Amino acid sequence: MAMKGNKYGIHRVIEPQGVLTQAAYKIDNDMSKLYSNEIICDVISLNIDSASFTQIEEACHGDEKAIGDMILGIVAERGKQQNPVTGSGGMFIGTVAYIGEDLKDRDLKVGDKIASLVSLSMTPLRIDKIKAIHKDIDRVDIEGKAVLFESAIYAKLPDDMSEALALAALARAAAETGLAVRTMCLSGHRKYPLGSHDADVRARGMEIMRGAIDFACDVGIRIIQLAGYDVYYEDGDADTRAWFSENLQKGVEYAARCGVMLGFETMETPFMDTISKGMAYVHALNSPYLGMYPDLGNLTNACYLYGLNVEEEIRAGEGHTCAMHLKETVEGVYRDMDFGDGRVDFVSGIRQTWACGVRMFTAEFWHDGREDWQQRLRDTSAFLRARFAQALDS
Repeated sequence: MAMKGNKYGIHRVIEPQGVLTQAAYKIDNDMSKLYSNEIICDVISLNIDSASFTQIEEACHGDEKAIGDMILGIVAERGKQQNPVTGSGGMFIGTVAYIGEDLKDRDLKVGDKIASLVSLSMTPLRIDKIKAIHKDIDRVDIEGKAVLFESAIYAKLPDDMSEALALAALARAAAETGLAVRTMCLSGHRKYPLGSHDADVRARGMEIMRGAIDFACDVGIRIIQLAGYDVYYEDGDADTRAWFSENLQKGVEYAARCGVMLGFETMETPFMDTISKGMAYVHALNSPYLGMYPDLGNLTNACYLYGLNVEEEIRAGEGHTCAMHLKETVEGVYRDMDFGDGRVDFVSGIRQTWACGVRMFTAEFWHDGREDWQQRLRDTSAFLRARFAQALDS
């Protein structure tokens, strides 16, 4: 009968004991040990984090055999692909070989092709053979196995999608459509906040952050929007703010190593509903990889609440705002609104943000099941394009 492990994989930590797998120097990659809450995959390809692959390639002077030997050495020594210089990992594509009994209710079966959405720096990995190294796309084809813990996230892939296509799907789509994906919004820290009183929740929040940064590296995303919460479903206090600051600093350091920018979204809770509040953390960390990514709708509501001026708040983030999030709101309503039905002054907000040097804007939509969603996208595009024309023409 299979044993049951810790949902975050602590049972596979060898040294030092008592830490999560990402923080561990060495983890157990013995695939003969079966746990009831693990998934084991036959790995097809490793998509090595860009910063990590570049460091390995430079250290090996571009020699493919030396690159392969270095990767084999890292995995043999540590039980995972975590670059000892950059600290980063990557992701894998493989097929499901084993599903523990406790996870049988998942929409997953043996033979399914999946892409891991957690970093290789926390994933038990065994490499039996390196088949090919693709230096142009940071990919290594292997024969081997990897473990996904109960808490891990992954994406099922179509059976007819090749590994190369799966790993480069966003990049190819961007090239074909001319719409590059350069930013993403990370909402997982509402459920798993960095300042939670629960150490396991904080650890999961950090795992999500590192996984998002690795994913951004893999697909060419440059800016990740972070939800500005110390906690959401708990009461905040001095401890939650201290834990938030501590874990934020770790996340920013990891992002810096990978060359990914993090930006705070202004939220609907008092902790960080204005740019001024977010800037306190930006100034405290003083990193070029942490800035503001305000939500104009949330900011508008906060300014009405506190009697502030929206344009002055936007100027408070000048030089530190990497992008602007566009959303419609009214008092007490922060989502599910069609553009044009609220009180957000998009023309003024866009004009002031543009004057601060910002050139990246994203629009937020909430899909509510209506069948006319395609027309709503077209209508919103026309609405916002008209506001941009007004803002930049005056």
